[in-house]
Amino acid sequence: YLLERSRVIKPAQNERSYHAFYQLLAGAEPQERARLRLHATEQFQVLARTGCTHISGIDDAGNFAQTMQAMDTLGIDHATRAQALQLLSAVLHLGNLSFESADGDGTALQSAANCSAVAAIAEMLLLPGDDLVAALTTQSVRGQHGEVAFTKNNRLREAHTTRDSLMKHLYSSLFSWLVGRCRDSITMR
Repeated sequence: YLLERSRVIKPAQNERSYHAFYQLLAGAEPQERARLRLHATEQFQVLARTGCTHISGIDDAGNFAQTMQAMDTLGIDHATRAQALQLLSAVLHLGNLSFESADGDGTALQSAANCSAVAAIAEMLLLPGDDLVAALTTQSVRGQHGEVAFTKNNRLREAHTTRDSLMKHLYSSLFSWLVGRCRDSITMR
């Protein structure tokens, strides 16, 4: 349950996804929100579609402050913490991407909302937006010696699967890194 990866992309109806998303959105300072291009919880599709973005009696902003304090206790410096929050933000923005069928046999990210999400994701992951779009909408088929034999367009379903896999992988990697930091901190004491 702690890392049921499908909860990143498909939380159950009337349940929330991982608490870290809600904490970030409620507790990040205005300057941090701007840097991470964060909006209201309801504007992130992966969170809004469950119908449960807030829980009475849960202080997401206060819990975010406690989480940041715990990261300090673990010896996680400000720059590393900022990178972790960038990954968390990238996952949220990835959930806002919607693909469209393109001419022929492929997919595209053409809407203004997609352009904004791509720009945010690329910034958070420190990579060119064109490379991100290509990674989500195409596949490179490799030859016997590892060279790219040809590139083919992803179909709509493949593009969604690629996006969802990337979201799950990023969140899982961040979670595993954090667990490792906790373990290292405990063994060093």
